Amino acid sequence: MKKLKAFCLALTALTLGFGLVANSEESNAPAESAISHIKVGTSAPNCGKGGKTPYIKNNHGSASILVNLHVRYSYNGQSRDTSAGSYRVNSGKTRKLTSKCSIPGPTNQTFTYYAKSASY
Repeated sequence: MKKLKAFCLALTALTLGFGLVANSEESNAPAESAISHIKVGTSAPNCGKGGKTPYIKNNHGSASILVNLHVRYSYNGQSRDTSAGSYRVNSGKTRKLTSKCSIPGPTNQTFTYYAKSASY
């Protein structure tokens, strides 16, 4: 009887331990879900030759998110894609990127900013 009780206690502890691991994995959501809480857009103030200032908005209810921002543009007829930096945005906040612009200079090139990846 003692062996059965010890076995049941060990099985319970093992089961609860696995439950804790599963819960901790759920709280560390994968990077794909972090990016679903990010919005990248442009708004005032105007910059460059009629361009708009890009922003990153974190719509998550409680977590700050690190965003790997990229920019897509055309140069000499070829499409380019390059990193525009990494930015941490707190929960529910918007971060304006005042050093960036959707039309930065006199050539009327259009720069399109987007979130390449994001993580908690």
